[in-house]
Amino acid sequence: GLQVIDVSNPTTLRRLGGFDTSGQATSVQVVGTLAYIADGTAGLQVIDVSNPAAPRRLGGFDTSGNAYGVQVVGTLAYVADYFDGLQVIDVSNPAAPRRLGGFDTSGIAYGVQVVGTLAYVADYFDGLQVIDVSNPAAPRRLDGFDTGGTSLGVHVVGTLAFVADGEWGLRIFGLSESRLPQSLTFDPPLPAILTHHPLTLAATASSGLPVTYQVISGPATVAGALLTLTGEGTVVVRAEQGGDAQFLPAPPVQRDITVLAAPTPLRLSEVSMVPEGRLRFRMEGPTGGRVVLQFSPDLRAWIAVSTNTVPMAVELPAISEQTTGFYRMILH
Repeated sequence: GLQVIDVSNPTTLRRLGGFDTSGQATSVQVVGTLAYIADGTAGLQVIDVSNPAAPRRLGGFDTSGNAYGVQVVGTLAYVADYFDGLQVIDVSNPAAPRRLGGFDTSGIAYGVQVVGTLAYVADYFDGLQVIDVSNPAAPRRLDGFDTGGTSLGVHVVGTLAFVADGEWGLRIFGLSESRLPQSLTFDPPLPAILTHHPLTLAATASSGLPVTYQVISGPATVAGALLTLTGEGTVVVRAEQGGDAQFLPAPPVQRDITVLAAPTPLRLSEVSMVPEGRLRFRMEGPTGGRVVLQFSPDLRAWIAVSTNTVPMAVELPAISEQTTGFYRMILH
């Protein structure tokens, strides 16, 4: 099982304690005060080592194969499970681990290391296997390489995979770029009015990963996806997605946003009566501004009567029972 050795004095090692697991302990990883053990026929074992002199079992999960290798990332334990390939175990409750998913490699899984969303599996007969674990419930194979020997262990550093390859000894492999490309969609925002509330930017990545924004130039600041305008002019915003272990960085996309000054308010400058009981009024406002005249008999349903540009003079129809009601002007 598990043995705890005091190595504070490298020249005089001494045993502190241990725990005899029910299977054959072949691999261990310690996270905090918990030791996760690949325990052969007994699957994954979780041992409390907060007292190194007296470790105690908290829980375990009997995998369908023989657990030979283990790595824990966050609340997930990735187990190299011999003939049953890679197993993904939820250890958020260490007293009751549960299986989330798995991928049956074509050989015998002996060792595993997870980097980002990729699991590198040392597979006895079929060399190095690369498994996408971005969805722990449904891992999938991305690529593999027949190392030539009998792969028993793997450790990945940067773009190099170090494989313990049986009779071939240590073999080092360069990891070619296996990440997938992605692209950004960033619809150009419409011209904005300076007095508007912050604009919400809406770029999306084909990968589904979150997008970040940066103001390249112009009178604005950005926080998350909210763009706050601080003056008139042209704001240049860049959308970016830096990629992850599965996806390459997306080519950044820039968009220009025109920021306009707040328009002069629409105002009523003249009201007069003309023959036949018609009401005449004149509106002033931003030159060229578009104004819609609307009518409602009850202040609930509004009907467009006419569309004009400012400055404008409007004469309403002669007042009758059919036209008695309410009028309003909407500036667009």
